[in-house]
Amino acid sequence: MFIYLFLTLFVLKTQSYECDCQPIGIDQSLGFCSNGNFNCNQFNSSTYSLCLNKDFRFTELTIFGSLLISSPNVITINSRAWVDAFQLFYISKDTTVVLNGSFHSEHNFTVEDNSTIKVFGSFSISGELLIENPQLDKPPIVLWKSDWLHLYTNTTDKNFYITNPTGNSKCFDVFSMNNSNCFNFDNDDSHLHTTDFPYNFTDGTAFLLSKNRLLRFCPKNTTLERTVVCTLNQSVYQTSYNGNKNYPFEYPHCPCDDEDTNCYLNLNQNVSIVDFQNVQMLNTIFVIDKNVDIHNANNIKEIQIKDDVRVNITSLFNYFSTNFSFGTLTVTDTNTQNSYSFNYNSTTHTLTVAPKLIFDIEIFSQITEIKIDVEVTIENILISGKCFVFFGENVTEVHYLSFTQSFNASDVGVLYFEKDKTYNLISPDCILMKRSFSSTICLKCNTNTKLGNGKCVGLSQNCKTINSENYCVECQYGYYLNANNDCIQSNNNCQVGNENVCIKCVSNYIIDNGQCTKNKDCKATNGINCIKCYKGELNANCGSCSDVNCMTCENNRCIVCNDGYYLGDDGMCQLTIDTSIYVYNDIIYCKDGYYIDNSECKSCSTNNANWMKCDVEKPIKCSNDFEITESGSCESITCKNNEKIEQNGRCSVTQNKCAFTLNNKCVECTDNYTIDDNGNCIQNNGEIEQSNWSFFQHFRLPKMHPYLFRIVL
Repeated sequence: MFIYLFLTLFVLKTQSYECDCQPIGIDQSLGFCSNGNFNCNQFNSSTYSLCLNKDFRFTELTIFGSLLISSPNVITINSRAWVDAFQLFYISKDTTVVLNGSFHSEHNFTVEDNSTIKVFGSFSISGELLIENPQLDKPPIVLWKSDWLHLYTNTTDKNFYITNPTGNSKCFDVFSMNNSNCFNFDNDDSHLHTTDFPYNFTDGTAFLLSKNRLLRFCPKNTTLERTVVCTLNQSVYQTSYNGNKNYPFEYPHCPCDDEDTNCYLNLNQNVSIVDFQNVQMLNTIFVIDKNVDIHNANNIKEIQIKDDVRVNITSLFNYFSTNFSFGTLTVTDTNTQNSYSFNYNSTTHTLTVAPKLIFDIEIFSQITEIKIDVEVTIENILISGKCFVFFGENVTEVHYLSFTQSFNASDVGVLYFEKDKTYNLISPDCILMKRSFSSTICLKCNTNTKLGNGKCVGLSQNCKTINSENYCVECQYGYYLNANNDCIQSNNNCQVGNENVCIKCVSNYIIDNGQCTKNKDCKATNGINCIKCYKGELNANCGSCSDVNCMTCENNRCIVCNDGYYLGDDGMCQLTIDTSIYVYNDIIYCKDGYYIDNSECKSCSTNNANWMKCDVEKPIKCSNDFEITESGSCESITCKNNEKIEQNGRCSVTQNKCAFTLNNKCVECTDNYTIDDNGNCIQNNGEIEQSNWSFFQHFRLPKMHPYLFRIVL
């Protein structure tokens, strides 16, 4: 019952192959059981088939017609002597078998899809080798610890050959070997040697790659694919298999590093730190698609860094070449710094590199824009087509720009430098330029220069003011702008302007039809117009005023009149009189008998005929026989017929019966009269004693001022 179930399952796994024998245990000494009337314990039969699906050990020379191996798990088969599959050596699909010992396939060796044979010992094949669904970089027969691979040739009916699977047109890998001498174990010509390759079979040709450690087959009319890809699965790099089970590669032909092979090295996604142990990899292209730190790198042919990946690398070397999606970066010189960082952001199209390096960079033709923000000196930038290159503020120097063969005559490269002081030899001092096959044209210069005929030239000497484009718009005193916006020493008294037209002159000159002229009638200028005239119309640069008696005018309105004239209320210049002294339009003094009123000299006599000197309101001096009274008027000191002189020398009207008056009031009456309350003399009625008046009647006051007279009283 058990044997029947086993055989049924095995037949299913091995397609149509039927098992005649199967082991009773895990060792040959325990014997075999038969699925029919077969003598399975006869170990030299070339007709019986043996099926294995678990670990097994052969202890003596064994020949079976077919050896069929199938297991979902790794199966190990050991042998102390040769094991020969005479008709068929068959490895079922998805089977991994480890062969420890010596094994031979006589007529047909078939390896189904996704199966692997790991050889630790000797391996021999004569006749056909058929690999179902073969692939590149996935050889099904792997010689780990083996120096003996016997592939028969030059024999009758036993020559080794590879059959190309039906419908296959691509190259595929067959054997991976731990060294290049697996074929050369002796000098017998009955088997293939390393020197026999490339070797032609009926269906195609076999080649040796990766330092003769990888056998690759290509069907007829198919070009050899020379690319070999190896994957580093651990952090420490090794150059060859040395028997250590902890080998960092999946196949012993890795790493490749062969000058006749396109060798690529990938990283396992679980590896983030790599130590290359200063091994030179002059023929290896290292592909990085994840963030990684690289130590002790020494002369890697090329590193390909995928987008949005940051790579930190130590011990960088000269002529280190790195490929990005945008192009290639080649280091031409390094400094003492031994740690560098690389990253290209595909979203912002920005390359960052730190710290300072010197390198060349090539930009691929499909790239139309890129920002390079690197703390580097770019020795040469090579573009392949229309492209806008933005150099960030970390770029210190850019020396040269050149073109690849794909750059067309109609293509234009545009370069922009974010930092004003970035040193470039392509177009010195230029921060925005366009470059074609035929020309380099600067579009914008740095702040220290200006644009002139597509190049940056020095700023104008003797320039006072520049605009945003660094063009001089105003020269220093005594210079003017010419057609090239340079400041030229002026010999025409122009301060601001150009060689043809002046817009501002030096002091004491005015603009006249774009030229500087001097006006003898102008006292002061602003370099454009006269701002103060000796005489004339101010707004006409001191031309004649409409009023012939006006010295200086503005907008036909007189400001200052000529000597002998003053500015009247009507705005016209009026003739001055000989009684006045004028300074320009203003009277500063009037002669005796006149006073100043509203800038005019008016006669004092218009106020009072007896005013000889006066101001606006009162006399300062009266005429003869007149004196200034207390009230500020001039009064006569000569009496009229009906007046008589008072004791104070003034005249007053004569009053009846009044002997003396003072200030037009009677102060003493004649005899028998006395003064009433109204100052009139009335007849004495005898009530007043005569003695009260005797003093005044017999005493004569001297002539004095009325104020003194009051004090005496």
